[in-house]
Amino acid sequence: MTDHEERLARIGLACAASLRPLPIPADGETSPVRLWERIGASQPTVDPARVLADAERAGWRILVPGDAEWPPVPPGTADIGEAPWALWVRGEGDLGAATRRSVAVIGARASTGYGEQVAALLAGDLANREWTVVTSCALGCDSHAYTAAARGTTAPIAVYAAQPDLERFRRHRPEPRLLLSDAPPDTPAGRHRYLTSRTSCATCPPESSSPKPPSIASPSRPPTTRGAEAASSWPSPGRSPARRAPPPTI
Repeated sequence: MTDHEERLARIGLACAASLRPLPIPADGETSPVRLWERIGASQPTVDPARVLADAERAGWRILVPGDAEWPPVPPGTADIGEAPWALWVRGEGDLGAATRRSVAVIGARASTGYGEQVAALLAGDLANREWTVVTSCALGCDSHAYTAAARGTTAPIAVYAAQPDLERFRRHRPEPRLLLSDAPPDTPAGRHRYLTSRTSCATCPPESSSPKPPSIASPSRPPTTRGAEAASSWPSPGRSPARRAPPPTI
């Protein structure tokens, strides 16, 4: 269980990182409390205690490492600057339980029809095989992945990058079982936020010791430019409608 001082420090660091990427300390310092002591004075608009109280009033819970719901961080993402400082979570589901058997399905925002088709195929099939699909609130492939997974038997997890994404998502969709981000819901849009949200998607799928998702056959039409990926694997398109490529393993 994380003590209250570290929880507030992590919330402060997460808020600061949502506005601009934080520099990696030259001395290798990793203590959230000491790091917040260093940069807190340069963040006069960030009051971690107020952020925590506001989140609770609005129906959000802020998770930090050590909380029962905190998802296991996959190997390779635990370095400072990559793993989230904290997670804003909303919904009735338990994040830790939901991510024990999960896979991220993400792709291009400016997607092709093929990419959208593959994203929907992967997400829908995985959701019907009791895998929790983690994808973002963005347009393009991720939107199609979420829609297909939401129609399946296992509810997906939606990850927002910034306030505009979150507002658009909530206007057009019912409240998901789990909605989350590594930044507050009022975070302004920025290029680094959309890149960071990919890391948040990758943080939710379980450690490599978990069972691998099943193989899924991909559409036979080759892509033109941009498409979807699931857990870092690109589905192999067939050479023609008559010849299917072997199904990819993700």
